[in-house]
Amino acid sequence: MKYYNIHTHRSCLDAEVVSIQNIRVQSMSLACSVPILDQGYYSVGIHPWDVTVQSKSIPFEYLCEVACLPQVLAIGEAGLDKKKAISLELQQAIFELQINLAETVQKPLLIHCVKAWGELIAIKKQFKPNQPWIIHGYRGNAILAQQLLKHGFYLSYATYYNSHALPFGCLDHLFIETDDSETTIQSNYTQMAWHLGVDILQLQQVIANNFRLVFKRT
Repeated sequence: MKYYNIHTHRSCLDAEVVSIQNIRVQSMSLACSVPILDQGYYSVGIHPWDVTVQSKSIPFEYLCEVACLPQVLAIGEAGLDKKKAISLELQQAIFELQINLAETVQKPLLIHCVKAWGELIAIKKQFKPNQPWIIHGYRGNAILAQQLLKHGFYLSYATYYNSHALPFGCLDHLFIETDDSETTIQSNYTQMAWHLGVDILQLQQVIANNFRLVFKRT
């Protein structure tokens, strides 16, 4: 059975792994590499760290072009980060553009959020999206995790996380990733299975089902 890595910044040639490699659209030169990468799957978005006043023009226009490519399975990372000096108002404006894009191309949204959970939940309530929203690399506490699950978010866990914040009763909203870590997705599955108290094959089946449902791929 396959291992699914829904968010990584590294290429993967392992035949037993299905991975979604993230591409940050920061400039035309970086973005232009996307169309020729016709093997594998990708997520493409304007990260909140990369937001500038120019993001509404060329970077976003290019994002719209590549968003429809069949190898692009998700929009993002997109979101809000209060630890950055970039205006939260500007971050939100670019985030909302990407929300609308995800709805238009009917692909899930991968979210980066730091210390802006209230704002994120309020935006989701406002937009009422049809496409799934996935919090990538979740490291928050159990109370916040339950709140996010209540509002329909999916939670994706990388190598480091709060084991008490795992969605024990909501495995249908669980994903696993490696993010920018050098650890393997296999080791992350092993760690997750141990914390959840489930067999590794059972966990693989759960994540495979979630992947098919959300990303519409096998």
